[in-house]
Amino acid sequence: NNINHKNNALLFVSNYKRSRQIVAQFKRTLVIGDPNNPYKRRSWAPWFGLLLMIVLCGGLLIVFWGKKKERHRRYSIKTVGKSKIGGPWVLVDHTGTVKSTSDFAGKYLLIYFGFTYCPDVCPVELRKMAEVISSLDKEIDPKLVQPLFISLDPWRDSVQNIATYVKEFHPRLIGLTGTPQQCEQIAKMYRVYTTTNRDPNRESIDDNYVVDHSIWMYMMDKEGKFVDIFGVDKDADDIVERVKTHLIMRKDIK
Repeated sequence: NNINHKNNALLFVSNYKRSRQIVAQFKRTLVIGDPNNPYKRRSWAPWFGLLLMIVLCGGLLIVFWGKKKERHRRYSIKTVGKSKIGGPWVLVDHTGTVKSTSDFAGKYLLIYFGFTYCPDVCPVELRKMAEVISSLDKEIDPKLVQPLFISLDPWRDSVQNIATYVKEFHPRLIGLTGTPQQCEQIAKMYRVYTTTNRDPNRESIDDNYVVDHSIWMYMMDKEGKFVDIFGVDKDADDIVERVKTHLIMRKDIK
């Protein structure tokens, strides 16, 4: 009897161990699948991974389209009617050559109004313009966009002074000046605010006077029509992207 009880105990222990092995094997089959088990159940792990991938890709697409929409919103242009900024003009460039709007037909213009005796604002904005032109020249045909500096101080800004001044900023920058009447007329056409404390009764070009003016950089299209305007709040990178956006919209670049 003792022997029978001992054999039964050993059989029980053996069956118990075998049962545990079967349960463990079944659990592994549920998680990773057993290719040798004809009754295996499909694992949920691959499906969970696929679902996770779909969610992540969906999130990335949402972020991408959101940024694209925001960029489109920033650079989209809404206009009502036609702007009255700009018009035909005739001035003299820094080489002494008479120039008019027709000489720049077929080119986009970046125009800044200022004066050579300007102590700080004009140099800062013209250096910004030079940076914009240098960046654009690396990506597009340099003949497509022409920078211009137009004087608001014809009493002191002679052709020689303009020539010396524009060389400090960019080799492609063209300086323009004219008679007081011509400079006043073009300032009005471009809605440039300008005023001076100059005494009109004194003819000396060495008068120490100030010319106050609005600070804008104008973009005109190939037909001389107003396109956009950039203030001091726009840095060079902002202006470059904006200019390229206009060129893309007009199919001048891809």
